[in-house]
Amino acid sequence: MNILRQYSLPNCTLILEGFDDGTGDSLQTLAVLSNVECRFLSSRQVLNGGKVFFDHLVQAVSEYAQGLLSGMQHPIDPEGTIENGQVLIETIEPSNVHRVLWQQGETTPSDQSNSEVHLTTAELFDLTEAIDQFLADGLTLPNFVLPLTPLSKRYSIPEQSLAERVTPPLIGVSSFALTAFALFFAPVPEATRPIEEAANNNGSETIEQTTENTGEETEPGISTEEEAISNATVPEEASISDAELDELLNTVPEIDDSLSLAMMQTYLYQTLNEAWTDRQEDQTAAYRLSVATDGAIVGYQAIEDTPEDLVNSTPLPQLAYSSVDEAIASSEEVGQFKVVFDDKVLEVSPWNGTAGDISFDTSEVRGNALRELVSGVRRDIAGALETKSVATDKPLRYSIGVTDDGAIAFYISESASAEAAVIETPLPALIQPEAAGIIPGTSILPQEPLTQVNVVFQPNGVVEVSPWAGYR
Repeated sequence: MNILRQYSLPNCTLILEGFDDGTGDSLQTLAVLSNVECRFLSSRQVLNGGKVFFDHLVQAVSEYAQGLLSGMQHPIDPEGTIENGQVLIETIEPSNVHRVLWQQGETTPSDQSNSEVHLTTAELFDLTEAIDQFLADGLTLPNFVLPLTPLSKRYSIPEQSLAERVTPPLIGVSSFALTAFALFFAPVPEATRPIEEAANNNGSETIEQTTENTGEETEPGISTEEEAISNATVPEEASISDAELDELLNTVPEIDDSLSLAMMQTYLYQTLNEAWTDRQEDQTAAYRLSVATDGAIVGYQAIEDTPEDLVNSTPLPQLAYSSVDEAIASSEEVGQFKVVFDDKVLEVSPWNGTAGDISFDTSEVRGNALRELVSGVRRDIAGALETKSVATDKPLRYSIGVTDDGAIAFYISESASAEAAVIETPLPALIQPEAAGIIPGTSILPQEPLTQVNVVFQPNGVVEVSPWAGYR
């Protein structure tokens, strides 16, 4: 069966044509490539060829983009012979035009009979984005391997500063920073961190300062409301007995689906982590919490021999509470969680655990609209990172919910290490829960259709962004 795949961007369209593998699979995997076309819409230029051309094109674009980002371009011998089908890309100074040369037969780069196009930065970026979409498409050439080879540092330009070159790698499903490259040529929006987030990053010095400044006088800049919160205590009726818990769970529906529990777990962790400023060493307190869908705690139980008086040294007094009677009267669903304040480490987990992968991909966004949505997420993350990268020695994986308008509504960490390190990523500063109808006091579960997007911060500084369900 003849199959056509098209990856369209504003300035470039990549068209792959080929055949399936003969298995009759209803998914129609394009397994054998027969023809490739790159159409550059504004300049009306076209590059085309077969599999050999496409293999070299993908490798050349990857190496060229990496070279622009690192300042270490792969060398080209102008006197040497170029193998059949090789694609060369070079910058034409001082106009920042990118010359793409496709060699047909064994010739030298100066041979004017070869296919050649001159691309603007926008066209080159859209070409790299189209290739990135292809690499993320599991139904097109699934056995394709991008051959990347390291380049010796002897080709670097030491006298040129990083700011004089380009920003370091930030984004890309393959292995190079596509969006960061485009952002180099355009102003980057300034990203600011919330005050609470910055305070949590100041370590023990901030904690000590917070503890010392809890006298009778109000510190300048702290409102009466904030002072009242810091002096709050948990209502006596919030601590419930085994009998009250049994009555609650036998009367109201208990939340057990993985998505809702994961959403509520994330909400609990973020809320408690921000509020827990007095983190004392050698002190462990564990609780079972019943939480309603509006974010209110219906009741808690101290577990694992936790002394009753430790509750006021935890952030639990700063949370909203709803009585068991109110929850029973309204038949409000509740979820059960285990929360442990262990020395200075916070642990939040569903009481009965979770089963299987978490899926919340409910949006009908498809085709080019989906690709633009994912590209927008890449740009947002790149803009928030600016020239920085996330320091990690292992991949940090997250699932994020994106509204049809492109707002990042929430994130779900896929491991404990990812949750602990999320403060080092731009995700907390980017989320807009209200865009999906997530409003504490009303509902902490999404009320709008969402596209599930995978985000992975790699140890080498690359950030991979791809749709959870693939491009469709």
